[in-house]
Amino acid sequence: MKRPGMPANETARLHALESYGVLDTPAESCFDDLTAIAAYIAKVPIALVSLVDDDRQWFKSRYGLDAPQAPRDVSFCGHVVTSGELIVVPDAARDERFFDNPLVTGEPWVGFYVGVPLKTSDGLVLGTLCAIDHRPRQIEDVALVMIERLARQVMDQLELRRKGLIAARYQAIVESSDDAIIAKDLAGVVVSWNGGAERTFGYSPNEMIGGPIMRIVPEDRWDEERYIVSRIISGAPIQQFETVRQTKRGDLIDVSVTVSPIRDAAGVIVGASKVARDITAHRRQSAALARSEARLQAIVRTAADPILTLDEQGIVETANEAAERMFGFSMAELVGRNVKTLSTSPGPAGRDGHPAAEARNGQTKAGLGREVEAKRRDGTTFPVELSVGEMIIDGQRRYTAILRDISERKRSESRLAGSLREKEALLQEVHHRVKNNLQLVASLINIQIRKLGGGNSDVQPLLDCKGRVETIALIHEQLYQVNDYGKIPFRGYVSTLVNRIMSATTTQASIALDLAIDDITLGVEQALPCGILLNELVTNAVKHGFPGGRRGTISIRIAALAEGDIELCVSDDGVGLPPGFALGRSQSLGLQVVATLVAQLDGRVDVSAGTGGASFRVVFKSKGDIRA
Repeated sequence: MKRPGMPANETARLHALESYGVLDTPAESCFDDLTAIAAYIAKVPIALVSLVDDDRQWFKSRYGLDAPQAPRDVSFCGHVVTSGELIVVPDAARDERFFDNPLVTGEPWVGFYVGVPLKTSDGLVLGTLCAIDHRPRQIEDVALVMIERLARQVMDQLELRRKGLIAARYQAIVESSDDAIIAKDLAGVVVSWNGGAERTFGYSPNEMIGGPIMRIVPEDRWDEERYIVSRIISGAPIQQFETVRQTKRGDLIDVSVTVSPIRDAAGVIVGASKVARDITAHRRQSAALARSEARLQAIVRTAADPILTLDEQGIVETANEAAERMFGFSMAELVGRNVKTLSTSPGPAGRDGHPAAEARNGQTKAGLGREVEAKRRDGTTFPVELSVGEMIIDGQRRYTAILRDISERKRSESRLAGSLREKEALLQEVHHRVKNNLQLVASLINIQIRKLGGGNSDVQPLLDCKGRVETIALIHEQLYQVNDYGKIPFRGYVSTLVNRIMSATTTQASIALDLAIDDITLGVEQALPCGILLNELVTNAVKHGFPGGRRGTISIRIAALAEGDIELCVSDDGVGLPPGFALGRSQSLGLQVVATLVAQLDGRVDVSAGTGGASFRVVFKSKGDIRA
């Protein structure tokens, strides 16, 4: 058995066969009638419309045969497809190509075969119209001619089917289009109206088909429609144009229109097809965008600060009026200039040295500025603050450089820095003089104490006064040594203060100190009352808590609490406070001072009184950052 070969145009042939959309479709009378006539003319029991697919022959119509298809490699029709010519096999059992073919040696017992190729207009063979008999025989020439004519009828039916599929697809495309697709004759009568036209203009097909197209044309545009018709009739091309049309509701909408001529089978122009797209929203958006761009350009043009746009190499692409004023160059002179020529500041090591490169390498970011030295046309230089933003336009990096002349600011900063240095020196001198004067006051009190004699009862108030004066002097000594009067290191101050108090007390050898002081800072307005408060509480504990040389411990705790609170606690394990003690009713001047200082700090004080020692706990809120 000789298997059919593959034609050289097999790929194109299979694509053509697929385009007819006929494979595996139900039987149709238009094809069944033709196979019945072919069988009658050839006087055979079997006639087929056989379409040869990739690996099978499928029968669109079969007369006298039950099988719907057969393998291509044993098919007689495959040989017709390969040769592209009519094949007549009078006796299949004696033909070297088919004598052992299973279709010959078994069902359907092919003895005689004639196959006429079904050719497209491009010469591609889709299959055959074939006639088959179970016994060998001859066919008359007239019968063969008639079967060839029937084969052409089969192809006509296939072409009608293909054109119907194309028309259906086109109609589906037209109906699903969002654009209005309209056909009209030369008299302006609508002959087709798709769903897009209904959605655009509000009229249904029933309302428009057979009616005038002028229904959607505003009266002031009727001449435009007549002009379009005259151009169509003359065969002149019509470019796409934008115009105004009217909806069923009477609204005027902006549309973009494309017009094409419609010709009949003879090529005569009989009408026009129009594709109209509603561009009302697009026009509004375009107008809004144009207004926005105009505003943006006006803002940039009239901005007080110079604004430059640069390409990736740092070449100026646009500049505003402020840039002209700053650098002394005209707009034409700035555009195309490398921005490096407008600055004397060197770029970062290994960089290109212009704002675009700095932004690209993360040196300068949008919204952040750094100071550079700019250069005018006349060569004079001045400081500017530079901010660079990056943007992507059409896939290309672009940069916006915003500059601000900070010459006056730098001069003001210089004057302010000088003024601050003078004031700081003056304040330090003031604190130094206050400390010296307070020490002088303390010395005068000492002289008075010596005159009165150590055993005199009038001496104690003077000693208390001297301690308070020395405490204030110690604060001013600290102020003289620090640069920031809002942050006085309090740990060192407390340690110095307590040691001075203990060294001035004759019973110090019997009293131990337990200090737990956080590393905090206080402003001068809180450091002074805190220092005096500590002086009063520690002095009071030394004087009254350990009579007769009694041994014990004074504990001082200063800690930073949550939410900016500060705790100051002075406690001892001495003899304690008398029964019924209340700070507000105390006649002691020192404790009255304590109450006054707590109020000055806007704090609160808790007193634990008894025979097992005394504890004063003061809590107040810091007025600044307490971190050291």
